[in-house]
Amino acid sequence: SQFHQKCQRCHSRHRPNFVKMTEKIRVGFAMSTSWFDPPVVLTATVGLGIPAAIAATGYAVYKHGLPAAVCAGAAAAVLNKLYLRCGSAPSDKYLTFVDEGFGASWSGRRIPMDVLTNAYIEGKVDFNGDVLEVLRSRDAFVSYRPTMTTFSFLYQQFVPGLSSSLYDKSTVKRENALAYSKGNDFFAAFLGPSMVYTSGIHNGLEQTLEEAQDNKMHEICRRLRLRPGMTMLDIGCGWGTLARFAEKNYGAKVTAVTLSAEGAKYCREQNKAEGTNVEILEVEYRDIPHDRKFDAVSCIEMAEHVAPNHFNSYLQQVKGHLNPHGLFVMQVAGLRQGASWADVGWGLFMARYIFPGADSSFPLHIYVSKLEHAGFQVNNVRGMQYTHTLEAWYHNFLRATDPSTQEGQALNKKYPAEVMRLWKLFLAWSTLAAYESSAACRMITSHIDTPTYPREIFSEKVVPATR
Repeated sequence: SQFHQKCQRCHSRHRPNFVKMTEKIRVGFAMSTSWFDPPVVLTATVGLGIPAAIAATGYAVYKHGLPAAVCAGAAAAVLNKLYLRCGSAPSDKYLTFVDEGFGASWSGRRIPMDVLTNAYIEGKVDFNGDVLEVLRSRDAFVSYRPTMTTFSFLYQQFVPGLSSSLYDKSTVKRENALAYSKGNDFFAAFLGPSMVYTSGIHNGLEQTLEEAQDNKMHEICRRLRLRPGMTMLDIGCGWGTLARFAEKNYGAKVTAVTLSAEGAKYCREQNKAEGTNVEILEVEYRDIPHDRKFDAVSCIEMAEHVAPNHFNSYLQQVKGHLNPHGLFVMQVAGLRQGASWADVGWGLFMARYIFPGADSSFPLHIYVSKLEHAGFQVNNVRGMQYTHTLEAWYHNFLRATDPSTQEGQALNKKYPAEVMRLWKLFLAWSTLAAYESSAACRMITSHIDTPTYPREIFSEKVVPATR
């Protein structure tokens, strides 16, 4: 019938979006080790529990009118209040309640981390001392119970225009702007002179952040087996530091890709300042000319921003850019398998406030599986200890934003207080999350899996070239 045909057209038009938005659910199940792991519980609550409660309330109102609505509203308010009450705790030992109303609600009580996060950003509460040091004891005064704010954020993942799941280019550009649109001075305040926004490699705790970042870039170049004259593609180059490093130290001809206007501007300025000739493409990775081929491809902590349902096509594109005997290095940070409520709480905080759209923060086995399904052979996986890099960034940020210095006064005047508090919390909490392995960072080396691949290259020594 005509009606049936219309239904079929509607179904075919909207089904791809539905599949995209439900991909996160499938990944959540893949990250779980039991039916009681947080991703499974959250999925059941969002998909079944809350809708069932709303439906039951709607039916009661339909049958009994206004009195039922009033009773349902009152019951929901009481239940929510009881649900958020997680027992007494010495919260006043660790926190100063700036807002009297907030203090009246939470003084002497265990506070949901989601509630504490929002209150700290808004200036309603402060930490008694250094944020990082106080958060080391957070389990004494917080809970990780999801709140209505958590559920609201999760429901937004199914709303076109709000969800990152659809992964259209306008959404990617908007999310990139949210994450990276702050001025280069803001990022320099914590990244330091290297301007590298990825984990370094500390060969000894006495090493500086800059030494750790140099170690990491040497490691990447050696894993890519770079030689003078080889071509390299760096996808998600940030401020272009790795690209310039590869040219200066290994003689590579590098093309660097970024979607950030501020990052691209900085890359071009540093090309002139350092005398390098890195090609800068200010495009989304899907717009890299498909006929371009390279001897080596790097993607350092950018792949997490690829939507889960696009990850296979992303890897196919990388494969298409790679010469048959080339190498691919992908550094990624992802949540652990069987994540706890504390792990998920930190992950949702990062998704809401710091890296919107970084939905492909998988456990290691998912990355390896996806690489193998895309036709790559994984040659090596190196574990990274991100906590040392993050702690260095945290202390850099404290020094740079110290109001007793001219630099600190300028930054505090330029950027809202909410942003400064958010970033302090982000760097402190992430330092601890990395130390506790809520998330882990790995450098994965792979190549196109063919019988004729020259695997003897992995026994060859690679040394920096003389420029």
